[in-house]
Amino acid sequence: MNSAIEMTNENHLYLSDLGLVAALSLTFFHEIKQGEKKKVFFVFENSPAIQEAINQYWNGNLSVDAKTYSEQIKSIKSRIYQTQ
Repeated sequence: MNSAIEMTNENHLYLSDLGLVAALSLTFFHEIKQGEKKKVFFVFENSPAIQEAINQYWNGNLSVDAKTYSEQIKSIKSRIYQTQ
């Protein structure tokens, strides 16, 4: 299991790595779950497509628009602060 994947089950991935979450959320739907000690998880539906995107991200082969990616990070940070 990739170290950025905090928890997984057959149907869902629980991620907390901001960069990975930002990249994936440009394509895949997610929801936010509050963990212990103010830790936030982003829950994605597990699928072969998202597993491939995660591998591409960590191998440096996932292409996203730089401006959109930057805006997505800001949006995710805002959502994190709203849950706390």
